[in-house]
Amino acid sequence: MVTSAPFANAQTLSHAIRNRLHALGFTDYVMHGLRKNAGMELALAGCTVPEIMAVLGHKTPKMALFYVQQAQQETMNENAVGKWDAEIEKRAAKRVASKRAALVVVG
Repeated sequence: MVTSAPFANAQTLSHAIRNRLHALGFTDYVMHGLRKNAGMELALAGCTVPEIMAVLGHKTPKMALFYVQQAQQETMNENAVGKWDAEIEKRAAKRVASKRAALVVVG
């Protein structure tokens, strides 16, 4: 979507985005949800609170801090589950090695 002039206000921008999303077949999206998603993606990408505020137009750091905290929680969760999975794999490999060592070669 190309326009030659900026949007008159946030409402006209919101309507333009909604209309474009509907034209593309995305009827379940709303502007606020897209903004929240952008905040999370920015935080997950490692953006700072001031950077998130600048992109999303926040006047106070409250919501940007929320996105950063949520991103940190998600990252910690992924790291913890990765460590857990690695430990499970390590233990399984030890069990297999132990059973192989106990096999007697017949021949």
